[in-house]
Parts: sequence; C-alpha cells; structure tokens
Amino acid sequence: MAMSFPFLKAMNSAFQLRTKHMPKKNCLIVHAAGRQLDLLRGEASRIAKANKVDWWIDRADVGTLFCFEDANATDAFARTCDDFGVRCQDG
Repeated sequence: MAMSFPFLKAMNSAFQLRTKHMPKKNCLIVHAAGRQLDLLRGEASRIAKANKVDWWIDRADVGTLFCFEDANATDAFARTCDDFGVRCQDG
C-alpha cells in the first residue's frame, strides 16, 4: 500500500525549484562529516545571518556543497573552514 505525503512532495518541489534557479558561483565543496559537518552548518547559518543573505546545502560528488548568495559570505565561510582545519574547494 503506497502512502501519499503531499506536504513532503510540496517541500521537495520547492527545494528543487529553489536550488535549480540559484547560482552555483558562490559555492564551496567541504570535506567533513559527523559533528564537524554539524558545526560547519551552524557556522554557515551564523555567517549568512551576519551578511543578511540566504544559504543552502547540497550533496556533491565528494563532500558537501555549501552555497551562499554573496561572495563575501562564501569567503568568510572558507576562512572558517581553514580555521577549523577542514579542507574545502570551489564548487
């Protein structure tokens, strides 16, 4: 018996629409997992809020893609990764 979850389908559609139209030029691929990745999510949120921009996260082939609407926020996040000793590269 297949169950339908219209709310989840709508959320997924909204996410796909949003990420489809967002530019990929302010993205970093981060090589982290577990608690370190959780810590970086918190830092990304803090940086985005301080810069008054939106941010999102997505899977990459190897690592996790962190994207920001603004290059200054991306640069600040790259410095944070360096401070934490986390390897990152342009995505």
